[in-house]
Amino acid sequence: MLYEKYIKQKDRYEKKLQQAIDAAVETKEIPDGVVGLAPDGDRAVSWRWMGPVYEDTAQDKLNQSIFTRNLQELGVDSIEALKYLFPSKTDDEIAGMLSGYPFRMVGEVQRAYSQLIDLVNQEMRLRIRSNRIYRWLQTRDLISPHFYIEPSNHYRRK
Repeated sequence: MLYEKYIKQKDRYEKKLQQAIDAAVETKEIPDGVVGLAPDGDRAVSWRWMGPVYEDTAQDKLNQSIFTRNLQELGVDSIEALKYLFPSKTDDEIAGMLSGYPFRMVGEVQRAYSQLIDLVNQEMRLRIRSNRIYRWLQTRDLISPHFYIEPSNHYRRK
C-alpha cells in the first residue's frame, strides 16, 4: 500500500521533471535554481552534433572517404561533400581544411627533389671514383701520362 503510493508519487515527479527539462531544451533557456552553472553571461543552450557514440571502424572511414571522393568527382561542391566525411565540423572549419597545398602535390615535389639529389650524388661519386681509378692506373704505368679525364669523363690526348 505505502509502496504503491510511493511509486505513484515518484512517477508524477519524474513526469513533471521530464516536462521541465523538455521545455528548457526547447526554449534553450536554463531555469533559475540550477546548481553548478555560472549565473552571469548568456544562459542559452547551444550544442552541435559531435558524431555517433561508437567510433567508426577503419572500413567505415574508408567507405566514407571513397563516397566523398565520388561525390566530388560527380560535381558536388567540396565543402558539401566533406560534410558527409566530417559531420561535426562547420563550413568554416571545412573551408580551412581545404586551404593550402594538396598533400599529394607536396609529396610529388618532395620525391622529385629527392631523386634529383640522388642523381647529383651519383654523378659526384662517379667523378671521384673515375679520378681515383685514373690516378691508380697512372701510378702503376698502366695508362699513358698523355691522357687525362675531363669532368665530362672523355679521354683525350694532350
